[in-house]
Amino acid sequence: MRCPNCRSRMEKGSLQSSKDIIWTSKALGKDKADDVLVAEKKLFGRGAEAYYCENCGFIVMRTREKESIFK
Repeated sequence: MRCPNCRSRMEKGSLQSSKDIIWTSKALGKDKADDVLVAEKKLFGRGAEAYYCENCGFIVMRTREKESIFK
């Protein structure tokens, strides 16, 4: 994958945490209704797949699974 920021090659890996990882535009402690769950806490597993650009420090990841075309 190429970095959308600098076009360098990105390394595949994963984001890992002992707690949920969320993205929010709100200050801490505010309404969390619009928060985006980036990665759920996992006791076992590889974490959330992500790509890292060593050149500029950019990280790219999907925030949810692709919807199946076989519903």
